[in-house]
This record gives sequence, structure tokens and C-alpha cells, in this order.
Amino acid sequence: MANRPKVPPKLKQKLIEEAGNKCANPGCANYRTHIHHIQEWSVYKTHDGDHMIAICPSCHDEVHYGRLKIDDKTVYEWKGIKRKSTNRDQLFIEPDYESKLFLGSIAVTGQQGVTAFELTKSNKLSYKLIDEDIFLMNLNICNLKGEEIIKVIQNHVKYKEDESIKFERRPGRFKVTTTRPLDFIPLWAIKKMLEMERPYKIENGILTIIDLEVVAPGEVRAQGIWAEFDRIILITDTSLNFIVPGGHPLTLVTEGEGTSGYATLEWHGKIDSSMFGFK
Repeated sequence: MANRPKVPPKLKQKLIEEAGNKCANPGCANYRTHIHHIQEWSVYKTHDGDHMIAICPSCHDEVHYGRLKIDDKTVYEWKGIKRKSTNRDQLFIEPDYESKLFLGSIAVTGQQGVTAFELTKSNKLSYKLIDEDIFLMNLNICNLKGEEIIKVIQNHVKYKEDESIKFERRPGRFKVTTTRPLDFIPLWAIKKMLEMERPYKIENGILTIIDLEVVAPGEVRAQGIWAEFDRIILITDTSLNFIVPGGHPLTLVTEGEGTSGYATLEWHGKIDSSMFGFK
């Protein structure tokens, strides 16, 4: 095994693309892959792409040691699937009987979940609980033209593939950024954002559209921007902000006591600008 030559980089890339840039198992959402020799190297001593496949470390382990056997016939069937690069992902949130959605320094919770806000059907953030402990995340973010950039439906993620949009991920977290901030922020709002107590920065011309992270069982932290031409909801690492053309930005921030210094708000309605007299 120590003397086995490395898989040629071009062949490795071809196998990864063949699998759709994820694990070739159609029942697996993992995107990190190993190259599996269906015809074992120890027997055939060859890197033959017709008998190799890209599968994730977990599925690779299952092929060799799993109790529910994955035989060669099944693996060849995976290899035969015709795929394109996917713009899908999946978010796993470990269940817990207590749920929280962190918005800046505010934590919101509800017995059946929370609709944090819904500016329109295309710009919203919510979660719901199933069987008291299954946390299902839902969100939509569109640009100012109304084009859908990111959608999460019950933890299933779909994102727009675009040269100006970057989707980054790891298990339990994904982040979407853009090099075209003015596609998401009206010009009038730039000055308003600078008036915030802690001005929101667009670093090196890159705007974070959404950064969603599972931080504990049943607990998710959201940062991002949801904008219409006449109103914006902006969530930073410390605050929840409502921004409209007239007046200063309205900021919710707390030095709450308890876990991680967050104040918890148990809410039974929507959190939106109407709460504060804006329409």
C-alpha cells in the first residue's frame, strides 16, 4: 500500500465531476470525497477510471465495513448516474427539546418555531419544530431585482450559481457572499448603515448575504441581509437592525444574561418593522 502511486490529479478531478462534485451516493449530501477503487488496488494494481468512483469518507467506510452492505453492483449503479454540478446542499441540526434562533444578541424561540420576519414571500426567515425537537430551517433571500439567491426549505438548501455569488460550506454552516453589494442594498441604505452604532462594513467590496451556523443542538445563529427597495432587515454578529429611508436605523441589541450572553425572546408572532411603527 505504501508503494501505491497517487491517483493522477486529472483522473481524480474527472471522477469528482462525474459524481456531481459530491459523494456519488444519491442518498448522501456529503461533498468531501475519497476515491474508491471498485476493483481493489491490492488485486488489480491499477488506477482504472472505469472502475473508480468518488464517494465521501463515511460511505467509503460503509462500502468496506458497513452492516448494511453496499455491494459493487450498487456502486457501479451510482457511477452510472449522469450528473451535473449541483447547487444543492443540506443542513443538519441536531435535535433538542429547546430551540433558539440567534439574531445578533437576541435569541428567539417558540413552542412550534418562529417566523422571525417575512418582508415578502421572497425575503423571509423562519423555523418550525416537528415532534417537539426536530428543527427545520426555512429562509429566502432575493436580490433587488427579485431574483432568488438562496432558499432553504426544511433544511434543504438551493443556491444561485453565478460568478458574482460565492457559496461556502462546512458541516453545520454555510455562507453566501457577493462581489456586487448594490444588487442587494439600495443606494439610500448605504449612508443609513454607516449611521449604525457599529457600522456594517462591506469588506473589500464583498457583502455577506447570509451566514447560517448550527451552534448547539436545536440552536442556530443567523447573520445576513434581507432587503426591499424601501426597507432592510440586517442581522450582524451583535444586533438586529431595521432600516428604512426616513429616520435612523432601529437597532435591537442586548447585554443579556444567560447562555453566551444572549437575551431570549419567546415570540408568538412575526418580528418585522410593523412592530416599531414602520409600514
